[in-house]
Amino acid sequence: MMYRAAIIIIAALVSTSAHAQTRYPYSEFNYDYINTDSSYLIRCGNNVYLDVFMNKLESLVFEGNTQVRILHIGASHVQAGMWWWAVRKRLESMSPSIEGAPGYLFPFGIAKTNHPYFYKSTNSGNWLFQRITDKEIKHPLGVGGISAFTSDSIAEIQITFNDAAQIEQRRFDKLSVFHSANDDSFDVFLLPDSLVLRKTVDRASGTTVFYLHNSSDNVNLLFQKIEESDSLMYFFGVYAENQLPGIVYNGIGINGANTASYQKAELFGQQLCALEPDMVILSIGVNDAAGKNFSESQYEANYSRLIEMIRNQFPATAIILTTNTDFYNYGGAHNQNADAVKRAMLKNAETTGAAVYDLHAVMGGNRSITAWRNDGLAQKDRIHMTQEGYRILGILFAEAIQRDFENYLKRTYSPICTE
Repeated sequence: MMYRAAIIIIAALVSTSAHAQTRYPYSEFNYDYINTDSSYLIRCGNNVYLDVFMNKLESLVFEGNTQVRILHIGASHVQAGMWWWAVRKRLESMSPSIEGAPGYLFPFGIAKTNHPYFYKSTNSGNWLFQRITDKEIKHPLGVGGISAFTSDSIAEIQITFNDAAQIEQRRFDKLSVFHSANDDSFDVFLLPDSLVLRKTVDRASGTTVFYLHNSSDNVNLLFQKIEESDSLMYFFGVYAENQLPGIVYNGIGINGANTASYQKAELFGQQLCALEPDMVILSIGVNDAAGKNFSESQYEANYSRLIEMIRNQFPATAIILTTNTDFYNYGGAHNQNADAVKRAMLKNAETTGAAVYDLHAVMGGNRSITAWRNDGLAQKDRIHMTQEGYRILGILFAEAIQRDFENYLKRTYSPICTE
């Protein structure tokens, strides 16, 4: 326990404020356009929400007696998994043995789109899907922004992890399956049966929950129709967890999503209850800002609604809004809406007690994405990053949270909302 405390105490002693320029023990990157001096959380309004989170993080780091749950919501930057997985790993490095279970997972292979890079899926049966980015929503959607559905009598879904998942450190002994739990014409099973200690149905969150005899490192689900009907089995993802202290970091992203997209998910609030986030990070806006009819006021209103959806379920949850990356529109012109996006976020943060992380400034500001691309950190589209680029962004963001944590311990931060 003393070893855990020493790590943070040393870090706290070398950092002097929310604007601390001292880089040790933080990472150094040999790219002169990266603005590490902007890599901090801008605290706004009532800071009690972020302080509640930091208090729980303190308990984990110093005492090792709790779980800290983080939910990161976004679009393609998040769906790829590389960015938030880097954030997760850097936060886990704050103390030994606090690697959390995998968290929320969805078999994106059903939609023939990319998984987060640390797992994959297979399935059998005739599965169809609906996403929050679809123009017409005919089927229910949940917290993950995507649903799969089938009318087959028997269907299966398997999720397996690759080496990047470090699954031996993240094995889970509890699995919550988000599905149409109120429809008794279907049942769901976790295979093999010998793995299951107990099975319960939580209709409030719409989940079937499996408690396991021993920890597991893969997911194999069987869906079976037990009554003749025309009903569809709706599947919204799984939540893999364990009871050990640690950081549980859930990344939820849908390619092409904007600030209005998640408002289409009618089961968002219901399923959010199962994740119980201590912090929610919202990284949505590139697809809004890239639109020809971008409106700062509408953007602000949509973000306000997203925050309201979260706080309706968890009033004390800390929220961080990350500004857009620097990027070029698909038509080839540099996007000029970075300042408007930041203004809208700061206004929301001021009224809701959220914090803001200026990712655009950290990258280097306007047109810095070209430098990232030239150095192999961004892809040719000058929108998305390479794996190394996402890793760097993840480390910088995680260290901004750590810096705020250190300042919380010393009570030396100075909340600001304008620059």
